[in-house]
Amino acid sequence: MNHKRLYRVYREAGLCLKRKKRKHCVRSGSPRVSLTAADQEWALDFAHDVVAAGRTIRVLSVVDAFTRECLALEVDTGFASRRVTRVLDEVIARRGRPQAIRCDNGPELTSCHFLAWALEWKIELRHIQPGRPMQNGHVESFHGRLREECLRTSWFKLQPSANVVVSTVRNLGAGHDDSV
Repeated sequence: MNHKRLYRVYREAGLCLKRKKRKHCVRSGSPRVSLTAADQEWALDFAHDVVAAGRTIRVLSVVDAFTRECLALEVDTGFASRRVTRVLDEVIARRGRPQAIRCDNGPELTSCHFLAWALEWKIELRHIQPGRPMQNGHVESFHGRLREECLRTSWFKLQPSANVVVSTVRNLGAGHDDSV
């Protein structure tokens, strides 16, 4: 029996059927703090593309919000939170830990593992409000340039070829202001 008929039968019988509303995680926008040095805040997000075989690939990018430098670019068909934390551990080993990470509310970035990892490293997580990508504007701007200068100009047959091209871009000193 579908939900509309069930609701009508309950109403005709004089019964009270309460509809349960889905609970949403309410995120209030955190005010933008003015950054004065590198590694105060990193921006983290995913860009998407499709390879010639039709599979979707995701590019994880980590950008320093003050210097606008690309700290990490990883390509894969999917990312679990453990993979995201492994990439962040590698960046922390190279640069030191940030004070905060600004990211969206994706399942990789709101999982128990990711939240526990941030507590362990004493890193503040600043989640943006759902549907407001410009609250993470540094990485969105970087993604625009990455798409324009790398992903749209290259046609990848398979995911490993995308790995090679994106890692080449990263190794060329893919600073946000200089070149992607």
